[in-house]
Amino acid sequence: KDVEQFRSCLKSIQDLSPDARVFCLIHKMDLIKNETDRMKLLERKRKELTEIAGNRQLTVFRTSIWDETLYKAWSEIVFQL
Repeated sequence: KDVEQFRSCLKSIQDLSPDARVFCLIHKMDLIKNETDRMKLLERKRKELTEIAGNRQLTVFRTSIWDETLYKAWSEIVFQL
């Protein structure tokens, strides 16, 4: 279901604001205890989202409410806007 909604959002962005930047936050990464496993999952999700997005550039962040990653992601997003 998330993938279908992501596709729908990308279509709307393409139709209504083709120059918009797209940021994806992969939440709850703290649930994966092993850092290596976390990085593997992040890369797998990044690849999946990139394939769905086609030519559109994505910026993907891993986030958690339990550390600074969410704050860093939002800071980077605001900075890029």
